[in-house]
Parts: sequence; C-alpha cells; structure tokens
Amino acid sequence: MRMRPQEATVIHAEMFNKDNLDHDDTEICCDGCELEYSLTDYKILKENKKLVYFLYDDFIVCHGCLFQEIMSSSPNGEGKLKVIDYGASYFLNFEEEGPSIEDEHG
Repeated sequence: MRMRPQEATVIHAEMFNKDNLDHDDTEICCDGCELEYSLTDYKILKENKKLVYFLYDDFIVCHGCLFQEIMSSSPNGEGKLKVIDYGASYFLNFEEEGPSIEDEHG
C-alpha cells in the first residue's frame, strides 16, 4: 500500500495584500526555526533560489524545516511531497540517494 503524498504550497510575497497590512513591509516567519524576513527581502531571496517558504499543514515553514519534517516522518527515510506552485504542481521524492523531482503525473 502506497502512502498518499503530503502536500505543501509555495508562498509568494505577492500573495500578501499590502493594503490590508499594518505597516509597509510585514515579515514572514518559519513556524519551525523562526527564520524571519521582510516580504521584500523574501521576494529577493526566493527569486535567487536561496529560500522558499511553504504552507504545510496550516504552518508556514522554510524549505529546510519542511524537508527535515518529510524525511523524519517518512518510513525508511523515503517519502513524497506534492508541491503546489500557483497553477502547477510537481512531486519531490525523498530517497536515500537524495531528493528528486517529477512532474505532476509521476
């Protein structure tokens, strides 16, 4: 029996409506390690492929905490994560050899 892959949604700085926020540049923070950046800085880091935050089980987590959670909760250190990024989705496979990516059709 195969386990259903867990899901996580990529968070983009543009998803936050700055008109509804109390100040000019709100912060986004990982609920796992408390890594925190302003939305402006996060956008730059994400565009340069240095950091990605995800919405995962009602928590905001950085990619490091998310990958650690998937690996620690997966049998034999192997698991699958469905990543949703706007309209696209793909799978990250976690295996002994390291992570790999496949398209949404597997």
